[in-house]
Amino acid sequence: TLLVDVDANLLHDAIAAEMDDLVLAAQGVGVEAFVVPGSTLADSAATLELSRRDPNVFVATAGVHPYHAESEVLNAEAQAALSAMLDDPLCKCVGECGLDYSDGFPPREAQLPWFRFQVREACRLGKPLFLHERLAFDDFVGVLAEAPELPPLLVHCFTSGRRELEAYLELGAYIGITGFIMKKSGAEVKDLLPMVPLERIMIETDAPYMGFKGCRKGVVASNPKREFPNVPAALPKVADAVADAMGVGVEDLRFHARSNSRRFFGLEGQV
Repeated sequence: TLLVDVDANLLHDAIAAEMDDLVLAAQGVGVEAFVVPGSTLADSAATLELSRRDPNVFVATAGVHPYHAESEVLNAEAQAALSAMLDDPLCKCVGECGLDYSDGFPPREAQLPWFRFQVREACRLGKPLFLHERLAFDDFVGVLAEAPELPPLLVHCFTSGRRELEAYLELGAYIGITGFIMKKSGAEVKDLLPMVPLERIMIETDAPYMGFKGCRKGVVASNPKREFPNVPAALPKVADAVADAMGVGVEDLRFHARSNSRRFFGLEGQV
């Protein structure tokens, strides 16, 4: 069964120069499509351009990541620019958006208006939400609760605890899992994975982030022992680890993760 990497930051400075080689390497191990999320207005525009090369392979989203909620000033011009990109049929999803109260992130009062705007846009368009949450759970679910009716949700790169996971599953969200579960710090998330139904699981590398021991080994020629930058060709290793943690067969996991991803990102009608 082929795989979809639901978060491959192919335009990131750490891997953009070798993107074509990394995509070929990933395709060589069975990764058929790459979701390339937008995180700023300029980044979202570049992601849409990449998707025009081959929308079956490069899946575009458009949004403002919480890390950029201050540098991207929220005004009428910025709202109009993002709305125009979200209206593009090649834009499959709204985001990456959400809240992150980690150190070094913009203040809460800068993040919340951007997140609210993007949730409203997703509701207006009926497009799915590509979500990011760290240390901001109460505000995050509070904003989602303001929506009269939510579109499909993906909480990507899940690294939180049982309380958060239960709430996201209750919302009907899909859960994106990375190679974080192969690290010591990911042990709690790994232990929670049997709670996630196969109908709700997606897998991702989050390349160049979320590297793990051996993520580059055997799939890229350079620096095989390094964990950064992580590469999309590591996705089969993530699939193996997720299947093991969930207590299901690898083929079962791959089938469901792929069909969930293709449905969520509107790839169903494409071969």
